[in-house]
Amino acid sequence: RICAELARLKIGHARVGAGTKQTIAEERRRFVEDADCRVMVISNRMAQGPNLQIAKYCEFYETPIDPKTRKQARRRVERQHSQHDRVFLTDYVVRGTYDERVLGFLEEGKSLFDAIIRGEARA
Repeated sequence: RICAELARLKIGHARVGAGTKQTIAEERRRFVEDADCRVMVISNRMAQGPNLQIAKYCEFYETPIDPKTRKQARRRVERQHSQHDRVFLTDYVVRGTYDERVLGFLEEGKSLFDAIIRGEARA
């Protein structure tokens, strides 16, 4: 949906995730070298994705729920030798969902899923 909207708005973008024909390296190269490619859309598998020192913004539309995976995803843009003094991370939270609760657990370094399985938190 995000890629479809970017295409509709004629915003150049690269995409890494299921269903893409290009390799991660090819899409990263396009994002880094093509001035018209302003956005890179990456699935929740970003923790295993490319390092993006060039990125100034990272927006989570759906955050990884595991604290280690979330940290790895965040560190893809918060890197040594970044081209920016600051990198901005944004989480989109939907009212009436578990988004806030997931982010709260992540902030504590805990997984909401694991806490539910162990009976330490209610679903």
